[in-house]
Amino acid sequence: VLTKNVIDIQQTRDVVNWEISAAYHLKKPVYVFRENGVDVPLMISYITDYFTFDPIDEKNLKEAIDKVHKIGSDLKQSEDKKKAVLTVICIFFGIVLLSNSK
Repeated sequence: VLTKNVIDIQQTRDVVNWEISAAYHLKKPVYVFRENGVDVPLMISYITDYFTFDPIDEKNLKEAIDKVHKIGSDLKQSEDKKKAVLTVICIFFGIVLLSNSK
């Protein structure tokens, strides 16, 4: 969440930029929610998944919170599916290895 407080404090801004660039380099999804009126730092301008919100507008703020919740739910479901597939593969190879060792 990118707010005026984050941008106005140089050390915080630098840490956020570093985290974003590290995640981008590792091909990790990065979602930035930018407060309306806050300048976008260079690294964030390269990211396609960022949203602007107005902290004063209650409806707009709720929409931003709903987006955060949806993204979190989607990421969790995706991770759960990966774990399930990996578990099935491991079980399959475990059964194959056990049957071949007899």
